[in-house]
Amino acid sequence: MSNFAEVDPFLAETGRRKLLIVEGSEQFVADFLSEHCDFFIDESNFKTYSKSYAHLGNEYCTVGYNACCRINPEILYSLGGLIKFGGTLVLGVRSFEKLDECPDRDLDRFRADKKTVLKNNFLFRMKRIIENSGTYAVYSETSGFRSFLIAENNCGAQDRERFIDEPLPAEYAAWLDSDSRLMVISGKRGSGKSTLLGKISRHAKGRVLISAPSRASLTSFYRIASNAEFVGIEQLLETEPGNFTVLVDEISSIPVYQLRQIAERFSKVVLSGTAEGYEGTARGIKLKLLPYFETHHIDYRMYELHGCHRNDETDSFGRTWRQIFNPGQMQENSDAGIEQTEICTVTGDELLQNEQLLSEIYRVLSNNHYQSQPSDLRQILDVPDNIVVYLKTAGVVAGVMWCVREQIAPKIVPDVFLGTRRPRGNIIPQTLVAHSGFKNAGYYRFLRIVRVAVMEKYRRRKFGSMLVSHVYEHCREMFDYLGVSFGITLPLVRFWKANGFTAVKLGMKEDHVTGLYSVVMLRSGGKLLNRVMNSWYGTFMKNLMFQASWQYRDFEPQLLTELVDRPLDDFEITSQYWRDLESVALGHRSPEQAVESIIRWILGSAEWRNIPFETRSRLFAYFVMHQDADISGELTVMRQQMLKTLQPVLQKTS
Repeated sequence: MSNFAEVDPFLAETGRRKLLIVEGSEQFVADFLSEHCDFFIDESNFKTYSKSYAHLGNEYCTVGYNACCRINPEILYSLGGLIKFGGTLVLGVRSFEKLDECPDRDLDRFRADKKTVLKNNFLFRMKRIIENSGTYAVYSETSGFRSFLIAENNCGAQDRERFIDEPLPAEYAAWLDSDSRLMVISGKRGSGKSTLLGKISRHAKGRVLISAPSRASLTSFYRIASNAEFVGIEQLLETEPGNFTVLVDEISSIPVYQLRQIAERFSKVVLSGTAEGYEGTARGIKLKLLPYFETHHIDYRMYELHGCHRNDETDSFGRTWRQIFNPGQMQENSDAGIEQTEICTVTGDELLQNEQLLSEIYRVLSNNHYQSQPSDLRQILDVPDNIVVYLKTAGVVAGVMWCVREQIAPKIVPDVFLGTRRPRGNIIPQTLVAHSGFKNAGYYRFLRIVRVAVMEKYRRRKFGSMLVSHVYEHCREMFDYLGVSFGITLPLVRFWKANGFTAVKLGMKEDHVTGLYSVVMLRSGGKLLNRVMNSWYGTFMKNLMFQASWQYRDFEPQLLTELVDRPLDDFEITSQYWRDLESVALGHRSPEQAVESIIRWILGSAEWRNIPFETRSRLFAYFVMHQDADISGELTVMRQQMLKTLQPVLQKTS
């Protein structure tokens, strides 16, 4: 074991949080982490930690990350949240000076094939920010220890102890004694959420259940409270409702659909988590969970904690870490006051040279999407096939659209079709070829819209549509089809339809975070391409008519009804079809005896679209999804439109 004594005074300093860069051979780095760190990540436990984030909520004096072979932005960002006041994050690298030249396995997940040449702007920027921070030191195997700390005067430890000793605030005690069912607590890392949960637990009457993604993340909670019984998330969802209080911590690491079930299942629930950061659902609390409560009339109290008790507000290390991995949180609102709108395209190389613009763009992307991660930032900076377009108005970046180019190598399309190859990326062509069976989709170029985001205060101005139109018009030479894949909701389907997109694929499994099914929608780049897309749409629609009664039977009918976009013209129309329509339209036959012809009429007639949407949805639910409903009033409207379809035929026979 090496002699690391010259670093001990640096690690022993407890007046601030700090970063120690340890550089040298893999063995040197591994030895240092093993000897000095209370907890560290290397290749041996990387996979386990990347899946569970089991240590979130804990605090350590010294936390390490072995980055000699891999630098994962999500994990490295999360480790910054595990360091207690006065602690140290140890980052082990081969060479800090040449950080952006070191081998990095994490980049492989962004590489579509071996020929793809990626940048390393993310690590270059990371090194630059650390060097300008004044929060770090370097310990080199060859040149020893060098400190670059700038003097600070923090009092975070005393602030935190004072917060722990304070009694439960009156508003939380009053809520526990009220009839209100649901409380949501949100705040930054270190704002005291877990400590507050512990105080609520001590004050609650009767049985208390505490749940989280992992019991290991509740260390701070159990320092305060000992009366709560731990149950896992799955176990909680199977627990019979009763007269007890349910507390759920680290909700940003829990799928949104499970949080909905918990909120609806129990009569007294407290949900607590961060609304920003590195967890899987992070912004999903504000963008997915709270809107669900409001639309379903679920009463809740929202409390936001704005302080920071784990570390003092002057914590330079925390600011440095956020600037590296979540620069949007460093950007404040500004407004030049002049309402001029412009749309611009920017590359990763240009963003590397413009930190202000990068922060503004990432702020819009991360604050207006339920699932943003630091790897998004890395992909924008390092992958050359990215296209980032932003809309600026009144001096503010108000909207951003991020796209990636996707195309399967022609020689492997047959293997993708057979399911024996699954190349990285290429989400849209791969799902169309492998899952929908559209083999010819593998030979086209796609530009996938990863995200389109508009700041809340600038919505309802068609800024999102302006961004879509700009990319469609100015990037036409880059794609055959402009595409998007997203969790299906009625407002989103209508937005994309209004911008010229057509649905060609609906997933068959729920997303593990939102509980939604993904839908793929396309806009073709020309008339000939449109014919191909229409053939995909036709096949998708015909399959949907069968799948709707079993795979999607519990969907809201409005969702599937909205996907029926245009009449199909490739049906074989027989004399029996016309006889069925006539007998149903004139009331001579029960419509249940002619369901096949009714479904053909729904898919192939223009008159179906003349029926009011809600009426169409009820008819669709009854005839296609086989849901029970009284449609006597809707049948009258349907028969009237069927007669219009039949009019040319009836005129010939009269």
